[in-house]
Amino acid sequence: MMKYLLSLYFALLFSLNLRAQYVQEQSDSTSSNFPRVSIKYFPSHLIGHFPSHLFGAELMLNESLSLEGRYGRLIDRDVYDYDQTYYFNKSGFKSSLMLKVYMNKTDLKKGAVAAVFDSDGRDETFQPYFGVEFFYNQINHDRERTYKLSCGAACSYYSETVYGLTQNRWGGRFHLGFITPVAGPVFLDCSVGLGLMKWRVTADDRKPEDYEHQYGYNLEEDGGQSIILAADLNIKVLFRIFR
Repeated sequence: MMKYLLSLYFALLFSLNLRAQYVQEQSDSTSSNFPRVSIKYFPSHLIGHFPSHLFGAELMLNESLSLEGRYGRLIDRDVYDYDQTYYFNKSGFKSSLMLKVYMNKTDLKKGAVAAVFDSDGRDETFQPYFGVEFFYNQINHDRERTYKLSCGAACSYYSETVYGLTQNRWGGRFHLGFITPVAGPVFLDCSVGLGLMKWRVTADDRKPEDYEHQYGYNLEEDGGQSIILAADLNIKVLFRIFR
C-alpha cells in the first residue's frame, strides 16, 4: 500500500508539469494564481491502520500567511490482514490546526521539484511553504487476544478475549511543502511533517488485569503514556473557492 502511494505521488510530480500549462492565468502577479480560500480533501489518509475521510479548509490571512484547519472521521475498514484481529470496530476522529508561511524568495522556488511545476520559468505554478501544525487525534478500536490466566496453585487456563482500546494522540509538527495548480480551480498541496506527539493508550474493563501471558503481536496497550516521533506525509486536493 505504501509503495503504491509513493508511486502515485511521484507520478503526479512528473505528469502535472504538462497540466500546469493548462492553468496559467493572464496575470503577472504570482499571488493571484493561488487560492485565498480553499477547501481540501486528504487522499493520503486513506491508508494505514486507521484510514479516514479527512477534510480541511485554508484561509489566506495576507500575501504570505495562512491558517489551515482539518477534521475527519475514521473509517471502519480493514487495511492490513491482521487488522481483523488487532484493529477492528474503528471509530474516532483526527483534527489539526496549521499556520503556514509561503516563501516568495526566488531561490527557494528553484530545484528539481520546483522545475517540474514551473512550466513557464516565471515561478507562477509552484509555491513552497513552511508550516507549524498542532494536532489531536482520538482513535477507538477493538482487539482480540488469547490470554493465559491463573486459577490457583498449579492451575491455569486459556481465554480468547475481545476488548476495546482508546488511543489519544496530541502534539506538534513542522511541515515543508508546496502548492501547485492542476486544472481550473483544482490544486495539489503536498507536505512532509516531523515532530513529537504524546501517546496514551487505555483499555476498557473487558481486558483481563491479572494474567500470566498474552499471545500475539507485542502491541503497546499498557495504559501508560509516552512521547514519540510523529511523521506525516500529506497529499491534499484543493478546490479554490475565492481567488
